[in-house]
Amino acid sequence: MWDGKMEKDPEESEANVYSENVREEYVDSDEITPEEEAFMRGYDEADEEEEEEGKKEKEEKEEKEEENE
Repeated sequence: MWDGKMEKDPEESEANVYSENVREEYVDSDEITPEEEAFMRGYDEADEEEEEEGKKEKEEKEEKEEENE
């Protein structure tokens, strides 16, 4: 059930569905189980870790390029 609290932008909707606030609202309203919330939290945490690793790799690549110049 969409309650209008999530943004309508499709590119942002995935992030919003997995955000902590939305997950908590879904559990509180019995739209998802605590187990489903835990799964979604894991997805969100893994996505954040992947994003951090990507930034780190990019920074390392840029540093190597600067050293080679």
